[in-house]
Amino acid sequence: MCKRLICLPCLFFVLGLATVASADLLVHYKFDETSGAVAVDASGNGFDGVINGSTNWVPGTLDGALEFTGNCNVTLPADQMGLYADMGSVAFWMNAGVPSGIYTMFWAGDNTTGGGFGAENEMHVHLESAVTDIWIGGELSFFAIADPNVHLHSDPAKGADPAAVPVSPLLLSDLQWHHVAATWSAGDKMTLYVDGEFISEAEYESTGYALTNIYLGQMAAGTRTYVGMLDDVRIYSNAFTEEEVFYLFENPEDRIDYSPVAKPQEFVLHQNYPNPFNPATTISYHLAKDGDVLLTIYSQTGHKVRTLVQEKRGSGFQSVRWDGRDDAGQQVSSGIYLYRLQVDEKVQTRKLLLLK
Repeated sequence: MCKRLICLPCLFFVLGLATVASADLLVHYKFDETSGAVAVDASGNGFDGVINGSTNWVPGTLDGALEFTGNCNVTLPADQMGLYADMGSVAFWMNAGVPSGIYTMFWAGDNTTGGGFGAENEMHVHLESAVTDIWIGGELSFFAIADPNVHLHSDPAKGADPAAVPVSPLLLSDLQWHHVAATWSAGDKMTLYVDGEFISEAEYESTGYALTNIYLGQMAAGTRTYVGMLDDVRIYSNAFTEEEVFYLFENPEDRIDYSPVAKPQEFVLHQNYPNPFNPATTISYHLAKDGDVLLTIYSQTGHKVRTLVQEKRGSGFQSVRWDGRDDAGQQVSSGIYLYRLQVDEKVQTRKLLLLK
């Protein structure tokens, strides 16, 4: 297939607020620069990427594209973007041949040591290299550390086991342009699409890590580098639906700041990070629209421990740091606590663990 054209008055916590210009589109790299070491973010959010190593500027799906030579990458200012393993989408156009090793197009995690399928908190989209009786070579894969881990691939007929024998894989190693989209939503699904069409999905339970390191063209450890071209890379803070992915595939010239078919859910409460924690942790949430926000900590018995936010908040990503103290300023004991986010009349609750 080819392209068709809060701060509340309180002495015992610190509030950190991060917002972006668009509620959905975090970053958009058109790769039309033709030279230089900066991948300009066309979203308006200012998240320019840094191009490292030897690259070539080549014709792309619309205008220009970036050719990765196996010893280069693009690093994103991910620590400023506010993206989490709880919800998001990445989409791009790619053009590659048969991989001589695993080719990584997109890598995101909370560390700089992730190198594949180890214990590091990470997710990545890549092409598999040939492995006898497992991969033909050129299968698209989407992997994420989760509970349990999820590994989608473009050979869904072989089942959930990535080590099973090939059945009828879709290969993206034909030196043609293909549109790839990967979406994730905690408590729902991880999903993989190629050229606007649904390929595979699996249930997804996020472990709540922040994606504070993002690379194009390699794993965080500098391994499994990509050889091929990338164009029109977009990262969103919401999980696109199948209809939305198809719209993006059919309308590559559209800016698409927001979900073109439906808006994301009204708000998302992310898993705190770190978790377990000592002495402090950050609780983040995303509002699709302005609303009255009440964020509180409760004990497992239902006793209110701390009110962190109680006021009207604007849309976007926001975060609050909890130092493990109650409303009286006393340090609470180790154990499991609940944090509850109420926005207008709707509520989401998650657990966190304080260890001393």
